[in-house]
Amino acid sequence: MNSGKESAILFDYFPESVVDGSCELEVGRNLHNHLAELGEPLQFGIREGMVEAFLVERGFSGVQNVTAEEFKKLYFHRANKDREVCSLYYFAHAVIE
Repeated sequence: MNSGKESAILFDYFPESVVDGSCELEVGRNLHNHLAELGEPLQFGIREGMVEAFLVERGFSGVQNVTAEEFKKLYFHRANKDREVCSLYYFAHAVIE
């Protein structure tokens, strides 16, 4: 273990399918291809539905996963309520107990 008790991690991530190019959504394939063309391919993704297991295996608990839909409901109001949010963005938070 490299982190002290009550340490936290907060990060955004893409599904593994975007990183490996197998995403069924056009936006996912476009993102994958565009970043690869720029010489900056995505290096890391987490299989959909597996973020909790991924973090628990690494010593974290209290895992919270926020989907793009949930993020939009929480933060996009008033003038931004109709703003499009890419469905491929996820956010995760967890702590070391």
